Amino acid sequence: MTGRLYILFGFLLVTFTHQKLNATNYNTAIYGTIQKENCKIVYLYGYQKLSDILEGKVVLDSSIVSTAGTYRFEFNITRPTEFQIKDNNGYITYGLYISPGDSLKYNYKIAGKIKTTTIDGKGHTFNAYRMDFVDKFYLDSIIREKYSSSFKKLNTEEFTKLIDERKEDQLKFCIKYRKNSEGFSDEINNIAVNEIMFKWAVDKLQYLWKYNYMNKIKGNVDVDSTYFNFLSQIELNNPNLVWLPRYHKFLDAKSNMDFDNYRNTEDNITAIQYKCQNLIKANLISDTLKGINKSLSYALLIQKELKRSNKYTPLTLDSLWSLYKPLVVDSSLATYLQNKIALFKHTLYNAEPIDFSLLDENGDTVSLSDFRGKLVYLDFWETTCAPCLKEIPESNKLQKKLKDENVVFLNVSFDRSQEKWSKLIEDKNWGGVHLITNKTSDDQFLKSKFNFNGFPHYAIINKNGVPVNINANRPSHNAYTQLTDALEKSTTKNDSKNEK
Repeated sequence: MTGRLYILFGFLLVTFTHQKLNATNYNTAIYGTIQKENCKIVYLYGYQKLSDILEGKVVLDSSIVSTAGTYRFEFNITRPTEFQIKDNNGYITYGLYISPGDSLKYNYKIAGKIKTTTIDGKGHTFNAYRMDFVDKFYLDSIIREKYSSSFKKLNTEEFTKLIDERKEDQLKFCIKYRKNSEGFSDEINNIAVNEIMFKWAVDKLQYLWKYNYMNKIKGNVDVDSTYFNFLSQIELNNPNLVWLPRYHKFLDAKSNMDFDNYRNTEDNITAIQYKCQNLIKANLISDTLKGINKSLSYALLIQKELKRSNKYTPLTLDSLWSLYKPLVVDSSLATYLQNKIALFKHTLYNAEPIDFSLLDENGDTVSLSDFRGKLVYLDFWETTCAPCLKEIPESNKLQKKLKDENVVFLNVSFDRSQEKWSKLIEDKNWGGVHLITNKTSDDQFLKSKFNFNGFPHYAIINKNGVPVNINANRPSHNAYTQLTDALEKSTTKNDSKNEK
């Protein structure tokens, strides 16, 4: 049995097909006890189909937590799977791994600020490996500092040496663990090795911009073509890779690199080309990927493009899809994207108000509709999000510039610790109206309506409660112009109505 302090980590997400049949047909189970205040129901999250990779993890099952703290999930899977367990107040576990036929016992207890877990049963071996892996390569203070500072402090040769040695150490750790443990199948081993290899490749690709960014230098590090020889060691077209989030991150990092190289080879890249960079990226990867791997890559690029949906009209959204549709061969991905575009068109161009209700710092319920008649600048954030915290002083500056205007700054936190949330607001002297989500369904609703997964995210709501920009600029990125433009349009419409 494995027991340890609870570790927060979220790497290696692989999907499964969840089929609710009868109890005799379930081939996999997760069960145990949860000792946590006010925890009455828990949810199992994962991927069911390829389109869920674009949407994010979905609820696959739920279980009542008994008065004794027991819970149980039963389901069918066809491949090794990562799952997450949440209650209405956040994560019970970020990521545990199971294979078909496993019966994993996972116990969780929180007392004060101390979280502990125990793992037992069939399937616990690989989870013990993952915890030990994180302990060694990410939580060890010396190793962590050496790794995290390397992107800023080391030149290309020094960084390459360090990151190559780190990859080899991780592979040796994996080989040794497998040799000394039972339950480490070939399929599981391939996942572990690919996870290491893709993280290594992403680090090498991102170093080129991170080094310059951290040292306040424009552009990317200048390297010759031999720097990219490491890509020959990366497996690109295995269909099983499509379920690995590290593979998704690699595709994103590689497409960004391809576009940067394209810009460097073009004498003059136009503003239109830059705005259409996701289309260019799709063309650049066409010779590299095949089959479902290519289809997923295209779909991920389309999803990124849809984050800019406020910049489109219904006609240009249709034109965008006409360009991409022939590229997405998987029917579930194509259907998802087509429905997403239809939803955007309906939400953004049919003048339908959006509303939601959350708690403020005093525990009172506040609704978006309470601010009808005012322009609302929405800020979705978390206390653990460094870019979010960096924007707080800029938000205060923006509020001062618009203090005489009819604008509400509505800041919505996705935290679960109200104490930490309210203390940060007080410490930062952050102005505006502050609300906090208090259950998973709130998170899902807001992320769906405003089309985002990461933080910070901003939106502008007009005086009628209708979103006019669901991907607004940050305070530090000229949000002032967007807000004053929205104010002017609102005033112009009101003047026209008065004249009539």
